[in-house]
Amino acid sequence: MSVPTAPPNAVPTDPAASGRSAQPTRLEAFVDAAFAFALTLLVISIDTIPESIGDLTAALKGVPAFALSFAVIAMFWYQHARWSRHYGSDRLAVTLLSLVLVFLVLIYVYPLKIVFSAAMATLSGGWLPSATRIDSLDDLVLVYRVYGLGWSAMWLCIVGLYWIAARDGQPTPQRAADIAANVAVGGVAIATGLVSVLIAGLLPAERSWVHGLPGIVYVAMNLAWPVSHLAARRAARIAAA
Repeated sequence: MSVPTAPPNAVPTDPAASGRSAQPTRLEAFVDAAFAFALTLLVISIDTIPESIGDLTAALKGVPAFALSFAVIAMFWYQHARWSRHYGSDRLAVTLLSLVLVFLVLIYVYPLKIVFSAAMATLSGGWLPSATRIDSLDDLVLVYRVYGLGWSAMWLCIVGLYWIAARDGQPTPQRAADIAANVAVGGVAIATGLVSVLIAGLLPAERSWVHGLPGIVYVAMNLAWPVSHLAARRAARIAAA
């Protein structure tokens, strides 16, 4: 799931330009380590070594779901790392939001793996395994809700960091455009997750063909590109006025 960030011409060029050291802080190092640990929780056969080629083949069938889950976790890490490079600060609010993000990702990793493994199992007709058995519509709705709320909450942390950045530093057109673009991306992401949660609660039991709709809703993330560009241009014009 690809999530765009700000337009390239809106990105600050150097952390030193904002008076920030290029060296990572202890908070950034902690966040990096926490994300790395979250990724290890996704690894196939994390507690055992396959004892036969059949076991290895079965384990390798989990690679597609692992790859998609890895991409989403890496995307959230990149969002935080990018913010830290260009706008990082030692404010208490930044520390709290970063710690909340770490807390959420360590919880989010499990529904993330369940959602993608279930999706791969459905698309492959059962050839690819599902990490967790989903026995009823209630189970499916719960997974969608946990996933959607986790997705939205993590994006809310990212947006919160950019809101803090908007209050600090010089409001140059370049800076304003970059912040506005990333806040717009986060806004689309938060709305997408909440819409998915809402739809999940309305799924009819008798119509199984619509049970994948809460997941399909995330295609709406493609709207983040045009919305972010519009927000960046508007913010740049306001800052330049």
